[in-house]
Amino acid sequence: MSRICKAAGLPGDRSRTAAATQAKVVDVRRRRAEAAAGLLDDIEHARAALWKSKNAQDLAYAAKTVSSLASAHVRIFTVDTATEGTEAARSMLGQLAAGLGIAYTQTDSA
Repeated sequence: MSRICKAAGLPGDRSRTAAATQAKVVDVRRRRAEAAAGLLDDIEHARAALWKSKNAQDLAYAAKTVSSLASAHVRIFTVDTATEGTEAARSMLGQLAAGLGIAYTQTDSA
């Protein structure tokens, strides 16, 4: 893409694209958080139905609903927490690599 921009005499600056992408990521995270919160409300309603069940069929249906909603909540909630953990691990590994590079340089020059 940058070669095409260069050939056309256009700047290859993608800072606005990066900012727009980051804004979209924030929006999507917010929407996932709202969906997860909504699922918690749904779980409460399904649990209320579970306790009001009058027969085995209603009980089984409500229990399955609670289980499905809880699973969906966990899957949505872990998307961002898993990403945050991955980013933290990358940062830690990057710092470790930098530290090892410094230690190697100091040992090599000694």
